[in-house]
Parts: sequence; C-alpha cells; structure tokens
Amino acid sequence: MEGVKELFNTNFLGPVCLIKEVLSEMRKRKSSAIINISSLGALTCNGGSGYYSASKSALEKMSISLRDEVEPLEIKVMIVEPGPFRTNFRVSHIPSEDRGIDDYAKIKEARQRLAQDPFGQKGDPYKAAQVIVSIIEKEDYPKMILLGKGTTNLVVKILSDQINEIKNGKI
Repeated sequence: MEGVKELFNTNFLGPVCLIKEVLSEMRKRKSSAIINISSLGALTCNGGSGYYSASKSALEKMSISLRDEVEPLEIKVMIVEPGPFRTNFRVSHIPSEDRGIDDYAKIKEARQRLAQDPFGQKGDPYKAAQVIVSIIEKEDYPKMILLGKGTTNLVVKILSDQINEIKNGKI
C-alpha cells in the first residue's frame, strides 16, 4: 500500500496542498490561474493502472469543483489532459509492490516491456509545455485541453463507447 499512498500523494494530495497554500493570495488578487496536469488515465483505465487512473480522476473532479468555487473570484482553473509523451511515466506511475501473484503475470510482463523503453512515447514534452504556455497567456482559455497526437480522437471514442453502453442498457 505504500506505493499507492505515494502515488496519491504525488498526483492528488500534492496539488491539493499547493493550491491550499496559494489560494488565499489568489483570492486577494481577484485574478489568477490554476493549471492541473491530469492524464487520459482519468478517463480510461486498463489492467495495472487502476491506482494511477484513480489518482488522476480525483485530481480532475477536485479541479472541476474548485473551478465552480473560484470562478466568481476571477480565478481560472484549467485541466490539462495529456496523452503519451516522452517521460518516465511508463514506470513511475506503477506502485513498486509486487506480490508475485501468478494470475497477474500478463500484466506484469506488459509493465516490464514498457519499462524497457520508458521514453518511447512519441509526444514531445517541450512542445506540450509551449502549447500550455501559449494558451494561458490568452485572456480566455478552455477549462480543459487535450494534448498529444490522436488524443482527441481517443477521447471521442471512449465517450462514444460509454454513451452507446448507456443507450444499450449496459451501464
């Protein structure tokens, strides 16, 4: 459980504590911005990434609630939902505990394959940072941005699949 706690401390509680520290000054200014870096993992999840996805979902839901609370104070809250970028994500989001349960061998093997090339994603994090900065320098910007090649199409597919499941009574 220690790895899960570390993951939530980093992905959720860290941003929450930071926001709590600066929010009173932001309220005094009546103008500011909070940019939270989430992940496509907040929207979708596959075997072995449940804790990571849960931590990013928590960050997004908190951000949405915070946005409603501080919008009248002219404080903007934007969620950035990146797709795959060249970072150490492939290994860093996985809690290190391994109980060696044979039933999960395929998931463990998939993790090991990803860990062999932790920076193998195509997205350029420097370009992503430039996009974020260019957006927040504008007077008005979106509540959420999707970053990365194919990210918008993937989100549309995920949401369309969920809508179809609802319509077909599967949810």
